[in-house]
Amino acid sequence: MNDDGSDQRQVTFDSNEKRHLAWSPDGSSIAFDSCPTSVLRHCYVDLLASDGRVRRVVDDPIGPVHGGLAWSPDGTLIKVHAPPSPCTPCGLAALLVIEVEGGAVVTASPGDVTSSSWSSSGAIVFDKREGIAGDSGISVYSPSHQVNTLIDSSADESAVSWRPGSDTVAFISSQDNVHRLKTIGATGSGEQTLLEITATEIAPYIYFPLLAGPVRWSPDGKFVAYKQ
Repeated sequence: MNDDGSDQRQVTFDSNEKRHLAWSPDGSSIAFDSCPTSVLRHCYVDLLASDGRVRRVVDDPIGPVHGGLAWSPDGTLIKVHAPPSPCTPCGLAALLVIEVEGGAVVTASPGDVTSSSWSSSGAIVFDKREGIAGDSGISVYSPSHQVNTLIDSSADESAVSWRPGSDTVAFISSQDNVHRLKTIGATGSGEQTLLEITATEIAPYIYFPLLAGPVRWSPDGKFVAYKQ
């Protein structure tokens, strides 16, 4: 619809479940997940063009998309958090990178990914956990398909966000009820703590205050927003 609420149009007409969408950088297309309702959970990534036509990006289905759907800055790739193949039951979400033209799917990280963020140069920073209760860390997936580990620790790292136009990444690190909003360089150096809070158990298994994602930089990179 238009920005004044007029000219509302339905653009898809099937019964598939659709939970995530993202505009392309040039505003010409919308990418979204399309998931048939079935016992075998599987999804596709589709594109809605400005002329109203929908085309399928991936020929072979992936698992249900947990989130993370976003275009690369140059509009040639789309990332999602999803199992790399249909599943039942479905487990952890990998970081998948999909070519917009051709539909090739690359599993950038097989671990459980809960947050990721593109850099202006086309790299992806992401958190990952080895299993539901395993150690977590932060890594960078480069356009040359290399994965470099920035942090590998027993703390719980999450809510990664790449600072616009820089090599700095913000993230949340939590351990022993201490929550920290941190930054680190894309090479793994220069780690800094911006904010630290300690949570208190106010009731059984209920802690306050908490530091939580998402973390978001302002477009000029001068400010960072977070939830507490």
